[in-house]
Amino acid sequence: GDWVLDRGISKETARAYRNDKTGNIHVTHRGTKGLADWTNNLAYTFGLDAYTHRGKQSKRVQERAEAKYGTENLDTSSHSQGSAHARKYAKDKDKVIEINPANSGHATKGGTVIRSKSDPVSILGVPHRFVSNLFSKKKNTDVTTAAKANPLEAHSLDTLDELGDKVVGKGFKKMRQGYELTPKQIEKSIKLLQNMTR
Repeated sequence: GDWVLDRGISKETARAYRNDKTGNIHVTHRGTKGLADWTNNLAYTFGLDAYTHRGKQSKRVQERAEAKYGTENLDTSSHSQGSAHARKYAKDKDKVIEINPANSGHATKGGTVIRSKSDPVSILGVPHRFVSNLFSKKKNTDVTTAAKANPLEAHSLDTLDELGDKVVGKGFKKMRQGYELTPKQIEKSIKLLQNMTR
């Protein structure tokens, strides 16, 4: 559509897109792909993912996008392992949308989490977000989709299909243009990213 990949900023694991018609920017961090990423997953469980090549790439992409475009009209989406990086490196946590995020049992504050009830990867974050909502004035947004019998299906991006046209996340600050990020737009950008990295 109107989204253009910023090739000067983007890397294989994280990409920045701009929409010249609306002035909006979208950074997306993809999930696990290939054997090397399983090594990164292991590093994440020990809190060492920032030192991996993937962690450094994600940080560079997020920081360069925010430096080039600012944060007012920039949002970030992520899936699985990519959520750890989006959560860590995005300046505005309220505009981070995580889909079935990897979580080693720490609290994820702010933003929106979309997860399948039966997703085995994101389950550890649920109690922490519940407790965080009890004791914080700033509430997290959680969207839960139906449970799936197959854990791989539960963890996939297909969970977004259940949301239909429901608007999730904070959308962009520039609401005078009437723009909000819908699940279909998130899914389209993530699928585009997946196709480009194959």
